[in-house]
Amino acid sequence: MKKYYAHDGAVSKGPFTIQELKDKGIKRATPVWTEGMADWVSAGTLDELKELFATPPPFNATPPPYQAAQQPVQETHQTFEPEKEYTPIRKRLWFKVTFTVTLCVFAIILFGNMSKGSGYEPDTFAEPELTPAQLEAQNPQNYLNAGGGYHENFLGDKLKIEGYIENKATVTNYKDAVIQVTFYSKTHSPVNTEEYVIYEYFPHGTNKEFKLKVNNYSNIESIGWKVINAKVMK
Repeated sequence: MKKYYAHDGAVSKGPFTIQELKDKGIKRATPVWTEGMADWVSAGTLDELKELFATPPPFNATPPPYQAAQQPVQETHQTFEPEKEYTPIRKRLWFKVTFTVTLCVFAIILFGNMSKGSGYEPDTFAEPELTPAQLEAQNPQNYLNAGGGYHENFLGDKLKIEGYIENKATVTNYKDAVIQVTFYSKTHSPVNTEEYVIYEYFPHGTNKEFKLKVNNYSNIESIGWKVINAKVMK
């Protein structure tokens, strides 16, 4: 089942299913991301999430005009009794019945809302109003792409990575990128991870090469790496 991450303007949260996003009251403009997407997009632009924001047409509660059924005119003889007087006692009894019914309905609604309170979370997905620079500063890993190749050293105990880091941000410059190297088994399962810092400047729109040596374990078939964090240059 596809899951999504949502961003509240400060941090990303998730992953959530579509139903969980609906329960949290996600907005159309909330930034979301899921596996396979190149960047964050507004939730209202994804076809699979549009059902969360569908609104029904207004309900027309006007009843159809009343038409009295035409009955054949029959001559009848009825005995009419004088109308009984609507005494104050009957008025007070009607008021008590109406008040009691209203109080019961209010109690049922209040109890239902309290029973739902155990799983309630306040709506944290306020529509963000962040500039591109603010988004880039908060999420450097979304704008720094890492790639390259690697090979064993002469003794075979180390792996030499000859990689690059591309800064795809529009206005933000980074430095001291944190690289996470993941070691995979022959079944492509992650076995271990290690983190390294590349002490270099990465201006926006540039592609910088780097070299790194990591351990070569005996049960490792392949490795991969990505940028997980960086500092913003001021």
